[in-house]
Amino acid sequence: MYGVSREDGWRAGLLLALVLFLPVRAAADPAPYRLHLFSELEHRVVAVGAPIILGVSVYATPGTPEQARQIEAAFLSGTLQGTWEAFELLRREEEPVRRVSFDGGPEVLVLSARFILRAWQTGSLQVPSFVMTLGAAAYRTPAHGVQVYRVDPSFFSAREAVVPVRVEARDVETRRIYRRHGSAFLVAPDAFVTSYHVVMEASRVEVTLPTGRRLRLDRAWAVDPVHDVVVLYVNPKETRAAGMVPLRLAATEGGPVPVPDPAGAGDVVFTYGWPGGVQRSTAARRFDDVVLTGAERLWISANPVRPGDSGGPLLNGKGEVLGVVSAGTVLAYHRDVLREEVCIASDPRPALAQRRLGARPRLLDDFFEDPAFQSMPHVLAFRLSSLLLAGHRRQALFDAWLALFEAAVAQWQTPDPGLHFVQGMIHQLLGTTEDAAAAYRAALDTYGDYFPAAYMLGRYHMEAGRYALAERFFRRTRRYPPYRHLGAYGQAQALMKLLRYEHAVPLLQAVLHHDAGFGPALYDLALCRLALGDLEAVRILHARLFEISPPWARRLRQVLRTPALQPITLLERPRATLRQPPL
Repeated sequence: MYGVSREDGWRAGLLLALVLFLPVRAAADPAPYRLHLFSELEHRVVAVGAPIILGVSVYATPGTPEQARQIEAAFLSGTLQGTWEAFELLRREEEPVRRVSFDGGPEVLVLSARFILRAWQTGSLQVPSFVMTLGAAAYRTPAHGVQVYRVDPSFFSAREAVVPVRVEARDVETRRIYRRHGSAFLVAPDAFVTSYHVVMEASRVEVTLPTGRRLRLDRAWAVDPVHDVVVLYVNPKETRAAGMVPLRLAATEGGPVPVPDPAGAGDVVFTYGWPGGVQRSTAARRFDDVVLTGAERLWISANPVRPGDSGGPLLNGKGEVLGVVSAGTVLAYHRDVLREEVCIASDPRPALAQRRLGARPRLLDDFFEDPAFQSMPHVLAFRLSSLLLAGHRRQALFDAWLALFEAAVAQWQTPDPGLHFVQGMIHQLLGTTEDAAAAYRAALDTYGDYFPAAYMLGRYHMEAGRYALAERFFRRTRRYPPYRHLGAYGQAQALMKLLRYEHAVPLLQAVLHHDAGFGPALYDLALCRLALGDLEAVRILHARLFEISPPWARRLRQVLRTPALQPITLLERPRATLRQPPL
């Protein structure tokens, strides 16, 4: 999965936040005060009773000291207004008043406060809005949405069934040993589930039980690279001695779609994993109506996925397993990447069915060394990805395996858009962009709703200067919630290249509603306002950027100082008046 930044259109890379740039005034008459309200919600998914933190800021350019005092007084007396049945206000925290000025221009007054609330009801709720009144005008922030959940008490016992995995594998080129880390979870006294890409081609697989005892696992009930799942065999005496209780699979209604969770979590799903050697859990919304293929079930959610989370479970509010974490992103530490976190979890049921059919556990090496297994396109895809990560891009062995992979994809019995997409990503990393674009088009031809391919084609056409075509692909991407804001930002960039600044503004505002700290979108919004002649908004955005992302603020200052760097605008030519000749 990939974020998007101004500098790098497709690289991977999340405080989640909401922001509104333009104020909403309750009064019809314009107010004499020049100010803008920003607001952001620190977390959009919280447990019942957990703190909900709403940040509010006012950026104003008062004309006189008296106006500045009036704005400060109005902000201090501003309140949260809305439906309070589900919420309780704990406290309000004021921040020091700040004043920012650039190049001798008007001073920007900055007032900020944090409201700490909590909710006692579950479901999708609207946080009360901040309202401040100046003269006859009332300025209001939007009512931000928050998903509040409650988990069943049995959920907390799930963590004891999730263990860290340590893998050693040998580099096929250098023969050096390298290590991988992941997670696994117990589904039966004699079976751990993890991801195939965690243990692929491993010479040693080791898990650490909750007691601290380390076990080497060298056999498996099933290895399923198609779904990125492995069911490892473990001696049941060991797990029983450690007091481990297997996790249950979520119930299904005659297929792979789980029964709705009645535990109170609603649309919220959870992960347990071992990133960095420490067990951590995440909670986020699931995208239940979004699929990546018409044939196989994949669960898609907004949980962050960090190195080490792979192979762990995606859980409902009762601690039941929906899927196995296979891929995703966490972008919280990349300030210039749009924080649109995505988690993809695969279905473990096909692999577990092999165990239930009475299959005996086999050595992992027997699976890995089977010629038919090695020729599967999914196995080749993981192997090529591993080589790319190790830096082997243009060696004879890599080229040979790439040819085998592409032939296997063409001959695979079941159309799989994911294979074509991986093929495109491999070519993208190799710099063969035409081949990458062809693979992305093949993914969409196979399954028209494979939105990651539509997004990547938008980036491809954007980098090639075909902005109108890029805009259409980004608009298509916006239809899918996991990539809605990535598509919106890409579409805004394309519209700016087409000099359609007024159409880019609402898209950039939508991106900032999602991620208030995304500096590139604030910078682009300032360029649009500059092109449209709204200099007051540019000054406000400059001050906002200075506090959020100083490098982007410095870049904007350079643009303001250098007319040659400022956005191009189309001037309307004078129109001639045609007169009807007399009869």
